[in-house]
Amino acid sequence: MAGEPAEDRPKRKPSEAEALKIRKSLLRSRFFDQIEDKSKLDEIIATSAVHEHYPAGEFVIVQGDKNDLSVFVIESGELEIYVGKTHGIHSNDAVLVNERRAGDRCGELSFVHGQARGSSYRVKSEGGASLWRVPDAELDRLVREDGGFGKAITRARWMRRVVDKNVLFEQLDDEKSIDDLLQKFEPVALAAGTAITKQFTEGDDKFYIIQSGACEVLVQKGDDAPQRVGKLMAGESFGELSLLFGKARTATIVTTEPTIVLRLDAAAFHAATDKQGARYLQHIFNKHASVKVGEEQFMSVADFERVLEEGFQADRRREGGGGGGRGRGGGANKASAKLIFRLADMTGAQLISFSEFVLLGMLLEKPNPEYEIAFRFFDTNKNGLISRTEFVEAVRAIMRHRGGDEAAGDFYMDDQLLQRLFGPDGTDELSYEEFEELLHSGHFPEMVNFWSSVTDDIRRANETWLHASIDGGLDESVSMSTPPTTSKQTHPWSYLVSGAVAGAISRTAVSPLIRLKMLMQTQSQPPKYTGIVQGMRLMLKEDGVRGFYRGNGSNVVRIAPTSAFQFFFFETYQQWIKNYHGGPDVKISTFEKLMAGGCAGITAATLTYPLDFIRARLTVQCGENPQYKGIFDGIRTVARKDGVRALYRGWWPTMVGVFPYIGIDFAVYSECRPFIPKNDDGQPQVLGLLAVGGFAGLVSQTIAFPLELVRRRLQVQGFTKHNTYDYSGGIWDALKKTVQKDGCKGLYRGNTANYLKAVPSIGISFVVYEKMKFVLNIC
Repeated sequence: MAGEPAEDRPKRKPSEAEALKIRKSLLRSRFFDQIEDKSKLDEIIATSAVHEHYPAGEFVIVQGDKNDLSVFVIESGELEIYVGKTHGIHSNDAVLVNERRAGDRCGELSFVHGQARGSSYRVKSEGGASLWRVPDAELDRLVREDGGFGKAITRARWMRRVVDKNVLFEQLDDEKSIDDLLQKFEPVALAAGTAITKQFTEGDDKFYIIQSGACEVLVQKGDDAPQRVGKLMAGESFGELSLLFGKARTATIVTTEPTIVLRLDAAAFHAATDKQGARYLQHIFNKHASVKVGEEQFMSVADFERVLEEGFQADRRREGGGGGGRGRGGGANKASAKLIFRLADMTGAQLISFSEFVLLGMLLEKPNPEYEIAFRFFDTNKNGLISRTEFVEAVRAIMRHRGGDEAAGDFYMDDQLLQRLFGPDGTDELSYEEFEELLHSGHFPEMVNFWSSVTDDIRRANETWLHASIDGGLDESVSMSTPPTTSKQTHPWSYLVSGAVAGAISRTAVSPLIRLKMLMQTQSQPPKYTGIVQGMRLMLKEDGVRGFYRGNGSNVVRIAPTSAFQFFFFETYQQWIKNYHGGPDVKISTFEKLMAGGCAGITAATLTYPLDFIRARLTVQCGENPQYKGIFDGIRTVARKDGVRALYRGWWPTMVGVFPYIGIDFAVYSECRPFIPKNDDGQPQVLGLLAVGGFAGLVSQTIAFPLELVRRRLQVQGFTKHNTYDYSGGIWDALKKTVQKDGCKGLYRGNTANYLKAVPSIGISFVVYEKMKFVLNIC
């Protein structure tokens, strides 16, 4: 307090008339009105209220003061109320927000909420101001002694602590706005087994805080039964994300015992979050999120590390510099950031959206969040259960993070323990309750300590990243819909680049095998090429090393756009299906993935068919008299000689063959990808991508190869003297005549070379595609 010390000011006790005015002013408060025995208030006023006079310009209350929470009643004069966002009244951004006159109360809400002063009160009147001070020590005694007053104050302080912990309301520093928000919460008593919210429900526009009791969180994936994935205790909240983003509920919340919840309607929720808390969070997210897909921004792991690092730096500045403290250096916290980022990334896209960013903040604000964080880290496929494979891979990832031996100490996983957890055949799965019980059982004490340590690291930064952004300067005038100019303009067309590069690299790597496969498929009887080794030698003898790559230029010209279109349209069609089912995070079925892949294959093949047609003819032309000098010469020659329609000869069998081939390829890869072991940064391991991609190619090629064979023959029929097959009809005629002439084995002529080509080619393609997505920061 500025000016003359309070204890040196002239003081006197109130007269009966003055005491009555003080009493009337206090009882206009909804909190003081709850006092059951009003005579106790009269006694405090008569014996403890002190009269004080302050000259013009002096501060009666200073923002940030924690030591004196007395309540004042103005006897005469006027006061101005100032709020500063960074350093109270002494900051450059302190603004005048209101005024108080004779008969008004000052400092009531700080006492009621048990918080440091949220604003400063300065005397405006030239003649000064006179006030009655009611000491906070006496009012605290009244809280203990009067049941009604004690209940009202205790509930208000509890609610204030709960709201302060919620990251969405964290920057609300206007005491009046906070009090208005708290008044709008409605208590609701619920019996055990009551479903408060239901997954997939829209229009449920309420935000909830649990006052007493407990709830369980249930999530349903596809047609499976709902699985319990967590629990909520007194003081925890839910319903924020549905209100923030206007989406259907993502979980069902059911009471497990008689429970009282505090309910806030959507209008009040948005009025509070739109003011400061949510805006600040959006500012911070937009400031650091460097990836843009369409109109939505995303944060990469590097962005997330920068957010945390700014938080740690802000901590150091407030503490006067220096490092100090465990886990406050760069390396350890970056490692922790990668682990936390992995669990925040619910889609496995190596990016987190604003909703995931908010959800992570809420999760970290929960009491003892390490159990739920650990469960989410282990549950990599997000189905609410932990399989044996997920458990083992997660423990290994933790060991790599710690830089230790996977068989060391309390992380040791013997077969006996794994069999007890997952059954003799390893097919059992752990629910959240079983996983939590396992950590409590003492089998993995180091794991509990590990996750507590990681959580403490991130929470330390989480407490400061808002301050760090404020220290760096926030432009309040920036519209939330306007992305920062420094954001990378990454958009869905990046899928085309990733797919094109993947196709070009993979096809060049296996070009010799592709040419041999084509020659074996299209040769007449007796066969000239009888095996892989013999065929390679013959190609080398006839055409030299360059013969291995004959047609590869057209191959790359054709496959780059084809691969680009396949990946692009697969991602597009898959997203359309997800949106049809309710949103981008919905899990779609294997059949739907097959349909998306098949349609992507047909679309891509139709767009690039003339390139594929000429590429097939360039590949089979041999020796001294090539008919086409290149791909564009071939297109011009065919169009001039036979018409443009000739460039689409064999289109129908191509579509029939491409649909199952590409559809199965993408479906098998998508289903197997979640089982690929991951590196510490959450990226799938390269060998795993190769294996899964190769397996997908193996399955799809086996099923679709006969159609591929007759398609190629229809394309090159009559092109050279060796390419006469007597096919007079379409695809079915070609299949029938091939079986009549060569038997069923004839449908798989050249398939050995095809297998040798397909496994590495498709594997390499998926590896390059995944790496390109990572480089381009696309989901």
